[in-house]
Amino acid sequence: MLALLRVTFFASVLLTSSAAAVVVYDSDKRGVVASEQFARAIEIVDLRDLTTGVQYNDVLVGGSSGHIVLSERDSIGQNILFQPKRIPLYHPRSEAASLAVMQDTSSSNDKVDVVASLDRNEDDVAALVMIRDIKGSNATSPVLETLIAREEFRDSNINNTDAHLMSVTSSDVKAVDLDDDGEVDLVACIAGNHTSGSEEGFLVVGRLDLESSKFVFETIYEGLGGTAFVEVADLDGDGDLDLVVSAPERNLILLFWNDGSGSFTSTVLDATAKAAGKMAVGDVDNDGRLDIVVGGETFLVAYFQEVEPTADKVSKQAASFAEGVTIWDIKDESRRCTSGCEVNKILIEDIDGDGSPDVAFTIEGVFELNVLFQGKTPRESLVSLDSPYGFSLGDLNLDGLVDIVGSAGNDYKVFYFLGEEVEATEQPTFMPSSPPAPQQETAAPKKTDLESNESSGQPIQQDSTSSATTATLHSALVVWCIAASTMFALK
Repeated sequence: MLALLRVTFFASVLLTSSAAAVVVYDSDKRGVVASEQFARAIEIVDLRDLTTGVQYNDVLVGGSSGHIVLSERDSIGQNILFQPKRIPLYHPRSEAASLAVMQDTSSSNDKVDVVASLDRNEDDVAALVMIRDIKGSNATSPVLETLIAREEFRDSNINNTDAHLMSVTSSDVKAVDLDDDGEVDLVACIAGNHTSGSEEGFLVVGRLDLESSKFVFETIYEGLGGTAFVEVADLDGDGDLDLVVSAPERNLILLFWNDGSGSFTSTVLDATAKAAGKMAVGDVDNDGRLDIVVGGETFLVAYFQEVEPTADKVSKQAASFAEGVTIWDIKDESRRCTSGCEVNKILIEDIDGDGSPDVAFTIEGVFELNVLFQGKTPRESLVSLDSPYGFSLGDLNLDGLVDIVGSAGNDYKVFYFLGEEVEATEQPTFMPSSPPAPQQETAAPKKTDLESNESSGQPIQQDSTSSATTATLHSALVVWCIAASTMFALK
């Protein structure tokens, strides 16, 4: 009987391993979310209609022509249709650098407000705006409200800021509960040109005043030198949200440790950062601790958290992170950007469903959405995007697989790509269309079919005769196992 169990288990393993699946994305099976050229801010909004109880996922897009777009999904399944609706901002050249979604998750309300950080426009009247009632069962028409205006900075209404700032812009904003009081707070990076000619940068926190229903802002750090970016995560695992801030003009990366009440102590993670641009926080090495990934022009740098954080957040906390190491560089692949060469966005997400977080990113001038799969070959191409900017990951059709929404600047479109689960091959890979190849000055030697497939990142096509032979051998082995099981059972 023991022999029977062993043989049966062996046959079961063979059958299970042959049925392994991976998620793939086909660039030729894309749909349109909205018609926008340079959409840097894209967010998937996951909501449930209180009237019908139906869950749906809409997409918010920050356009570059004085508006944001709410693309509402009006169908489900593989044939998704979006109905885009433009919501105007103050100025026809206003551009949303980032969007923060504020959802009322109470059982009696499904309203959605959106906060937009505005930059790249010296004529705009505001750096931070809120669009109230953009979505919801009881929503009528969206209402635009100024949160931080240029005049507020000139009048020094925000603590510790200079009264002589001009052309105030905001490069990033997040909506989270920093003090655990059940109300949403805002954290934003603000920049402005000083009348003296220098550029200043501030990190501000806005808390909701319940009496006036207005956000009151205070500056918690100044000296970022202009444009900056912020990410929010519980870095030390104490139950409250901490901040990571990168300042490209200063080559500076800072950590802000929350004491639980929304008060912060700052430490320097890297004062001479090789990369200090867009960021993402996640467990990149799968060791149970959060790491930080920062984008440079053509490379990614990771700060791995190696030891458990300590209670001494002033002197020891930053030491829990190792020195930054480059985890990917386009130069290592003998490739080059065609233009721009800037990491536009980074997200850390388990894309292939293996339980380990992966790193997805776009670079302007590299015509694809890239991913570093944990424990697999460095850098795969998920989908082709012509001059990519922002992107977002989520489950659009509610099938449990990660879908992609990404901006293709040269196509003037924001596309979606649905994840498809297929049986894994001997060498699992993703299936994008081939990106445009850079021109070469001299003709390269002709490659074999195998070499061409490997260098282009396309799936290696197996010989049909070989595949049939493998399938025959596998079937014969399974039959042998069953026969052996029966023989041992009779004995």
